[in-house]
Amino acid sequence: MAYTGVKFTCHQLSPSISYRDDLAQLNRSAWIFSQLGLSPLHDNGAYGNFSCRGENEPEFFISKSGMTPLEEFTPEQFCHITACDEEKMSLDYHGLAVPSSETFMHHLIYQNRSDIGSILHGHCTVMTRLAEELGLPITPRFFEYGTRELARAGLELAESEDFFILKNHGFISLGEDINIAARQTYSILHQLLSLLESS
Repeated sequence: MAYTGVKFTCHQLSPSISYRDDLAQLNRSAWIFSQLGLSPLHDNGAYGNFSCRGENEPEFFISKSGMTPLEEFTPEQFCHITACDEEKMSLDYHGLAVPSSETFMHHLIYQNRSDIGSILHGHCTVMTRLAEELGLPITPRFFEYGTRELARAGLELAESEDFFILKNHGFISLGEDINIAARQTYSILHQLLSLLESS
């Protein structure tokens, strides 16, 4: 599944965002994911995207398109989303680079799950392959990344699940905050390791 960039229209409002403590925490989780192989590298960055809810609706912060997770936090790795128009597939943002290709999935989940404060999306081939054995919910069919169809499929499961698999794609972890979403992922990873050891 080659990455070819975002599939929506972006309107940059400014090239910078303000520092927030939770962005440093979000960056840390992204870096840990990369070290654990949950956000593998590709030619233009890494697979996966990471977000947290903003103070005002419908705003949120999300990793930039093609983010390469780094141990040291820099605000340039993230974008501040201020508005999304699903019908036009366009959005307004602050940030140096364009937002992640899955920004609209994050937007839809935040709009429909008021209890969710963070969304972590990673990729683990063996977790995706063994999802049924792990008892993980899976979207019914495969959709290309960054599309309205994938965003809608993700939302359908997110309405009732906090951790699920996008068929033949990757995983989504939802949490009240960043730590909860991250620890939930580590718990599933531990279950996966146990399954592999026993098979």
